[in-house]
Amino acid sequence: MAVVGSGRTDAGVHARGLLASFEAATALRVEELARALDALLPEDVGVVSLGEAAPGFHARIHAAWKWYRYTWLRSRRRQVHLRRTAWRVGAALDVAAMDRALDAVRGRHD
Repeated sequence: MAVVGSGRTDAGVHARGLLASFEAATALRVEELARALDALLPEDVGVVSLGEAAPGFHARIHAAWKWYRYTWLRSRRRQVHLRRTAWRVGAALDVAAMDRALDAVRGRHD
């Protein structure tokens, strides 16, 4: 079974609602398949919802949107619970300069 994701994220970026598509020949009902997949996936990946798609559906081509969250943690001390979802920066940040730089990418883009 080949699984196709709607995209990929950079290392350390937390993806939410990542869409995936696959074809499966199974007698399991959708709810049963969702539970089975959730039991087999790694601890940091889970099935939020599962449903049958129209024939020809492809996650990468038909995904309607993607949402990324980048987190900087301003701390000299490690925050181990955030180690996979935040970039720890010990030095002072120029927040005003960062905000100006974001003007180039802020908003909706295709």
